[in-house]
Amino acid sequence: IRGPLLSQDMKTMANQIYHVANQLSDRRTSKDLTDISARMMNLIGKKVKPLMIMQDNIVDHLITLEMQLEPFYIKANDSLRHLRAVQNHINDHGDVIAQM
Repeated sequence: IRGPLLSQDMKTMANQIYHVANQLSDRRTSKDLTDISARMMNLIGKKVKPLMIMQDNIVDHLITLEMQLEPFYIKANDSLRHLRAVQNHINDHGDVIAQM
């Protein structure tokens, strides 16, 4: 899951806490919930968003690496195929080769 979904869920929760706080008659509980909501929004901005950006960058780099590795996988498979062919040739004609 990439960034925006997590960010939206946390923002939605912070907003819901804020709106619930505004509807409470108990001022202390209302202030505590408002503070929690503000801290959540602050955390989203200062910690979560930068981490989501870093995660997106890591995912992008991994995709780039996978694309760069594809030719090496192909070459490695080709080399293994050639080695098997050489091994089969030696197995099939080893006695003739040994007599030369």
